[in-house]
Amino acid sequence: MIPRSKLARNLATTARRSALASRQYATASSENDPSSTTPGKQATRARRMRQTEANSVVRHTALRIRKAERDERVDITVALTEAKTYMAGFSVPAQIRTSNWWPGGLYHEKQKIYERPSPSAYTPHTVFLVESRYPIRHEAGRPETVEQFVGVCREEDFPAVMKRLNSSRVPAKLAEMMDNARWPWLGQKKVRQTKWMDEHETLEEILRKIDEVDHQDTLATLAAEERAAVQPTRSSGSVPKGQPRATELLMPQRPHGQAQQRRVFHFSVQRAANGDPSKPPSPGSFEARKQIPTSSWARPHKPSQDADDNVVPSYYVERKRQRSEIAERKEEEGSLMAELNAGILSEGLAAETKPRDEKIPVEVRDLKEGGVFHPSGFQPPTPETEFHPSAAKKSTGDHPLLETIKQRWDDIPTDQELAKREYLRDQAEMDAAEVLGNPQVTEAAGTVSPLSEHARQVLTRRQREENTRDDVVPLFYIERKRQRDDTEEDEGGLMAELNEGIQSEGLAAEVRVQEQKIPVEVFIAEEGRVRHPSGFEPPTAETAFHPAAAKTPTEEHPVIATKKVPWHDQDVLNANGNGNGNGNGNGVSSPSSGNRGLHTSAVLRALAVSDSAFGFMSPGLMEVPEPVSSSQPEGTSVPRQELFEFEDGETDVNALSDPSKASKAVLTARQEYLQTLGEQPFWRPLVTVTTQTRPLALSIARLSRSLGRGLPYYASIDNLDRKYGPSVGTRIRGMRMARTHALVNDLARLLKGERGGILGLRWDAQSLGRGINGEGMAEIPLEKRMIKVGMGEWYKHSGEWKAIYAEAAREAEVDDAFEVFGLDEHGARTDGKAWPVRSAAEKEKITSAMLEEMIAERHPEVDLSAMRERDAEDFRVKFLLENQKEVAAVREMRNSAVTEP
Repeated sequence: MIPRSKLARNLATTARRSALASRQYATASSENDPSSTTPGKQATRARRMRQTEANSVVRHTALRIRKAERDERVDITVALTEAKTYMAGFSVPAQIRTSNWWPGGLYHEKQKIYERPSPSAYTPHTVFLVESRYPIRHEAGRPETVEQFVGVCREEDFPAVMKRLNSSRVPAKLAEMMDNARWPWLGQKKVRQTKWMDEHETLEEILRKIDEVDHQDTLATLAAEERAAVQPTRSSGSVPKGQPRATELLMPQRPHGQAQQRRVFHFSVQRAANGDPSKPPSPGSFEARKQIPTSSWARPHKPSQDADDNVVPSYYVERKRQRSEIAERKEEEGSLMAELNAGILSEGLAAETKPRDEKIPVEVRDLKEGGVFHPSGFQPPTPETEFHPSAAKKSTGDHPLLETIKQRWDDIPTDQELAKREYLRDQAEMDAAEVLGNPQVTEAAGTVSPLSEHARQVLTRRQREENTRDDVVPLFYIERKRQRDDTEEDEGGLMAELNEGIQSEGLAAEVRVQEQKIPVEVFIAEEGRVRHPSGFEPPTAETAFHPAAAKTPTEEHPVIATKKVPWHDQDVLNANGNGNGNGNGNGVSSPSSGNRGLHTSAVLRALAVSDSAFGFMSPGLMEVPEPVSSSQPEGTSVPRQELFEFEDGETDVNALSDPSKASKAVLTARQEYLQTLGEQPFWRPLVTVTTQTRPLALSIARLSRSLGRGLPYYASIDNLDRKYGPSVGTRIRGMRMARTHALVNDLARLLKGERGGILGLRWDAQSLGRGINGEGMAEIPLEKRMIKVGMGEWYKHSGEWKAIYAEAAREAEVDDAFEVFGLDEHGARTDGKAWPVRSAAEKEKITSAMLEEMIAERHPEVDLSAMRERDAEDFRVKFLLENQKEVAAVREMRNSAVTEP
């Protein structure tokens, strides 16, 4: 069976759950229907549906409501995205989600169920871009920069959202940035400055010198152009080409006639006249380098290469000659390779190669003197053979006396007698005097008979010894086999009996587990003391360090406790008297979770001994205090179900950080900077864009987080430029604001009707979408396409951006649907107007999303707390099935991408 992917498994599980839920809902609905059973036949009783199955039915209805809004958001995003024309042949037209619901569309053919989107999605929403007041410290290799955050909220909630961002209820993502911010009272980062000018120079003086030089060069260039215009008849061949000099275009003239230059480091290169052409070129110039006779790189092109197209350039002629020489050389060498290949193919080598194991011997042994020396002449105090037997040498045919080849481990004889015979045989085969001395000497110089010169040159095959490693089993294997046989002989009877018992489904030997073989401390009840098995009496018993280390008597030892008690034993009495094993009141059974005192023992050993059994402890001390019941409000015994739920993998922007996971330094920093956020907010609004629906706001927020083709802002900056934090923050801020302005301007044009408008656009939950059955094709009213833009006036260029938005709206003829205003650091408007306020009834409708509250509102006579658990669950199931659309609509009133106040 081919394994399925995780996506395929999830889709299959969802399909099975949908089918099961549909069948169960149909059965539950037709239970009281008289037409569901045929006359004369007894109706079968429907299976009881659990609340989890009813929740699954509501969940699928909520997913359809969410998909209706998501399809609209996707169509808006497609309309605001540039068409992909940069990959010709690989791009396909963008899919319009609304077309699936057109007559004859894909969803109609598959008989999909359509659910209307949530009404809360068609209220004004605001997209806000906030920026941190101070730089944020990042990991190593990333500079400290100010960070921006893009979010979405309801229009009337924007002031409350800004107040939340600058409080202790800030979302987890922004809280982490605030913890790593470079606050003023913390140590500031030291910037190392490089001094590139001399001590006696100043920046103003250097800029003035650059302006003067550029002004003189520009005047010389203008004078040369005037002379060329006065003498037009001069031949072009006599006009000098000039030298490259640093020049710049002139700026507007000052009142006293001098030109103003604004150059610092950049130089544009133009050609200025040389003056007198009769003067020789200056050394190092281009003209001087061209006059070098032996310079091949400065030699001008041959006329044949540029004069006539019918003449083959010299480059190709030279290249063809080199290739011809290479071909001739390959042909000459090919005969040798052919001969060698022919010899190999005919099972005979035309050339013989003799490998050598070692070209330069490490040590050379002199048999005449009995010493060992290196080829360099050095004589080591200890031969190499003394360190490891595998480094021994043996003689060869070329050098019978000098051992120059390392001997393998298998060739070393194991028997001393065999080694002695081999050494004597080698001495019999060689003549030391003939090899080390003069070859013409015929008298013997050694202890053995000399060999003739012919005998020394003839290679003979060595006879195999009788006792070698391949024929004789080593003693190691013999000894190991003998030990194994002895063990089997001694234990054979016991193991055979045990194996026989195991195979007959019964154990022939019984094993008893002892939790503690040797007790660390033994309690003597008669004396009231503890004592070690060695007889030592500790001054302080182990039970004095931890109350859970007490002992309990057993049947075999009723007085002395020798049995360990596990941590999760219910009879263990702790300091808090709650009966839990860890002593902290949490009921965790892990030994590592207990708060041990000064004692470092790793195990719990016994239970406490009751006073009624021995009578040596006060009854008041042995009383177990009753746990104090926490005061809870009435009705909490009934489980409350929260309707707002998020799917797996969906991130909630309103999630808070866990203070218990923060370090002590982070908590200390939070206490310091939270006190300053009231007067100086850390997150300040930079740009806000208010649209009339949530899909429009989510589309702008989604597209404004990157460039037009999805490239992140930081990725468009060069790697070297990213190393300077202030510059990176400023450039990303400018790109974000430019991207937001382009999206807002394009959206205003589309809402007015340019390029056919946006298909699938809705203005209320009852609408099917623009383009379905001809709906929404009329002109959009002004109040629906109104866009409000707010600019943070704390930003020094806010006035310029206000003018840019206003001018772009006038050029696009949408200025009637545009409103631009200013914002302060807290998010309040500076034009005298206030943000809209949501009514208390609407706020209560959104915040109350408990199933029990909905049941109490619809059925005030029902009291779930007075019912049995089974009856209460059946009533919830019935309520969910009867009001599944209303419950699903309440569940989808919130969105995971919308920030709540």
